[in-house]
Amino acid sequence: RRESMDGLQASRDVLGGIEVELRTFSYASLARWVMSFGGEAEIRAPDEARREMVVVARAVLQRHDN
Repeated sequence: RRESMDGLQASRDVLGGIEVELRTFSYASLARWVMSFGGEAEIRAPDEARREMVVVARAVLQRHDN
């Protein structure tokens, strides 16, 4: 499966972890990748990518909420 990220653009240490800047071809693929970190990761920007994360998270919840 082809990844949707073009690569790491920047990273920096922040309190409690790291912050990375990625270039991506697909916010949907980025959101699915970030979901693989569970609740330990967050998309901070841009807003369009954050909205896509909500769509993906809702789809996961709907599939698993019986």
